[in-house]
Amino acid sequence: ADTSVPDFPGDFVRIPEDKDDDDAWADGPLVEAMLAREGRGVPLFVDDATLISPGVMSVVYPLMDGRGKIYVKSRPKKLGREIVAGPDFYIVAAHNPGVPGAILSEALSSRFTTQLQVGTDYDLARSQGVNGKAVTVAKNLETNRRKGQVSWSPQMRELLAFKRHEEKFDLDYALSALIAQAPEGDDRDVVQRAITVTFAKKLEALASGGQV
Repeated sequence: ADTSVPDFPGDFVRIPEDKDDDDAWADGPLVEAMLAREGRGVPLFVDDATLISPGVMSVVYPLMDGRGKIYVKSRPKKLGREIVAGPDFYIVAAHNPGVPGAILSEALSSRFTTQLQVGTDYDLARSQGVNGKAVTVAKNLETNRRKGQVSWSPQMRELLAFKRHEEKFDLDYALSALIAQAPEGDDRDVVQRAITVTFAKKLEALASGGQV
């Protein structure tokens, strides 16, 4: 959220007094990606793009609508202010739908000609050592989420946390912690029932005692 326009093309940095002022300029990741590999370019990946201000993200619009170049007026003249993207340059971005403050504007969305929905790879979770029954619970809940029967299901982050909890504490702790991660209400009740059926354990959400 604190990303600013210069974070993309570059900005001036502090230098020793005996250096030339032009040496104070540092290209940002956008310009570096456009000019990498002797001008052929490489992809630029922007993570959590929808948390960046739309006004800041607009700096990449010329590169995504066919123009293929940007003009960086603050860049020293001897380095060149018009930057032309190499043929192998393109922009990839990730965003998490539903995250507070995340806005995928129509102007930004329309510039991504290929859009993919990326879900949790449950087979990968098993290969990472996550309890197989926990993976089964998560996978079944994800199926129900896609059908609109619940609004939450454990994803890779929750499953890896489950693994750490089970290793450090025990299975009951890990299951109770997983229940507590589910939103309060119907979703948590569904998760609790799924765990009861799969593990033959009736557990409550992880909680402290009456006094802390």
